[in-house]
Amino acid sequence: MENAERQLRAAQNQMLFRSVNDQIMEAGEKLGDSRGEVDFACECADDTCVEKIRLSPHQFLGIESEANRFIVLRGHELPEVEDVIAERNGFLIVSKRGAGAEFVHEHS
Repeated sequence: MENAERQLRAAQNQMLFRSVNDQIMEAGEKLGDSRGEVDFACECADDTCVEKIRLSPHQFLGIESEANRFIVLRGHELPEVEDVIAERNGFLIVSKRGAGAEFVHEHS
């Protein structure tokens, strides 16, 4: 049961960071921000993380289009609750599993 609780807690934290990144996207669109890259919040499970990941809005939207995909810096992944789906320049794309994946799908 402890692992399921950890998976759920990690997913909840990552969904919070995802909502922050969605607001970053909205603000950029409203301001007509045409910069090539934007600083997005690392969507890791650590609720105290303040690290940024720089990528284009187009890249972010491509990752976000899959509900169970999150951007995290290398070293911020949690192998016990998520799988690394892809590696990019300076960051990883991870996918929740177990109770965390269920939570993400229910709340996306």
